[in-house]
Amino acid sequence: MVASRVDPASGDYVVELGSGTGAVTRALLEAGVPATRLIAVEIDSEMAAYLAEVLPDITMIHGSATDIGQLLPAEARGRVGAVICGVPVSMLGMDEQLAMIKAMLALKPHDGRFLAYSYRPGSPLRAARLGLTAERLDFTLRNALPASVWAFRAAGAGCEQGT
Repeated sequence: MVASRVDPASGDYVVELGSGTGAVTRALLEAGVPATRLIAVEIDSEMAAYLAEVLPDITMIHGSATDIGQLLPAEARGRVGAVICGVPVSMLGMDEQLAMIKAMLALKPHDGRFLAYSYRPGSPLRAARLGLTAERLDFTLRNALPASVWAFRAAGAGCEQGT
């Protein structure tokens, strides 16, 4: 579902934070995102090494999503079309959530938002408390755990408040 929300023909980079074992990474590639424009970020060294080995054509960054501004390759700066958050941000403390949100929005994705997928029944983030607006884009019961795709952007940036 999240891969269908990314425009592979835009020519921009797609940044996936919290790539894990690569399920969403592979879906993005299958949806047509060129490997040369896909940047995966994973904090776990074993998962990052695994993805770098099985998907050698993507840019794999081993590091924290909160540091993406410093870790992003020079050629991708200012050219990020989509940011996808696979990090379970709702499990982090408020300061860590704010730091990660600030880092994602600082990449200035072309539509001013970041996407997140979640297995929670509602929004994975307390949008208003974090200065965000939220919109549920997709929902499915056809998953081991029901899943949703959410779009978040800075409040006042033209996105209606979702549920």
